Amino acid sequence: MPIKKQYSEVNHGDYFTKEEFDGLTLPTLPSYIENMNIPYMWGNGFKGKGIIVSVIDTGCDIENPLLKDRIIHKYNLTDEGERDDVTDYIGHGTHVASLIAGKTYKNGKFTGVAPEASLMIYKVIDKSGIADYDIIAQAIYASCQRGANIINISLGGNAEAPQIHEAIKMAMRMQVSVVGVSGNNGDGSGETTELLFPGCYEEVIQVGSISKDLSISTFSNTNQFVDCVAEGENIIGCSLNGGFRALSGTSQSAPLISGALALLMDWSNKEYKRSLSEVEIYSLLIKNTKSIPDIPRNSQGHGYIYLEPHISK
Repeated sequence: MPIKKQYSEVNHGDYFTKEEFDGLTLPTLPSYIENMNIPYMWGNGFKGKGIIVSVIDTGCDIENPLLKDRIIHKYNLTDEGERDDVTDYIGHGTHVASLIAGKTYKNGKFTGVAPEASLMIYKVIDKSGIADYDIIAQAIYASCQRGANIINISLGGNAEAPQIHEAIKMAMRMQVSVVGVSGNNGDGSGETTELLFPGCYEEVIQVGSISKDLSISTFSNTNQFVDCVAEGENIIGCSLNGGFRALSGTSQSAPLISGALALLMDWSNKEYKRSLSEVEIYSLLIKNTKSIPDIPRNSQGHGYIYLEPHISK
């Protein structure tokens, strides 16, 4: 039997083998699940079934037992490996995908927000950690053509990205919601402006980061295009070799919103007996936010997500 390590707290970058994770003392449900009122949706039967989320990232560990049953399509757009080889050498994409639709583990000690949603994996970042804007645009087009309902882009650059912007506009026309990050170059002030592309484009649902105590993360970019916030500090998700890792950043906040959108789409499909338009879904998301007192709009947008749509009986 391996010796189980004990940890008094979890910090950014901490990696845990499956056995080590099992030995951690953690809440039965992660704080991001409780703070977003996800149990309300789950308890009423909404777990994202039938909703497809495209993850444009570093690839994914497709053999991870908490993810492999959720992946319905994979494609590698880098020069690294064959087209169906989405090997994640960094772990970022695996972590992001798990927060969206990872299988519930150990009675909820870890879980994705929408554990019955389906995932498409587009690898656009190779082991060097660099992505080309043209490749990201290609992944957006491909995601739409393959039937994605939501596209999660937990990456970005400081330079404008017109080719990505055009792809996002096309996604809007196809009624696909695009979720992006505000970025991690914030200075702790809501009065300054920090932009990351493509997240700051108006068509993107731009997500900033908060702590579990609902304070704005000091690293979270602030600007007039932030739409909402979600937890992004020391978030535990699936990592390489079947383990888990705690990571901080708006890259972790965005997939929580993508998962929340999947739950709202699941709910709206049953409530309205039709698929809502992108504009309607965005409006529904914003209706399910709570404003954080005394925090500038540049920091929090409309606030943090708290899902409580009316359930027709």
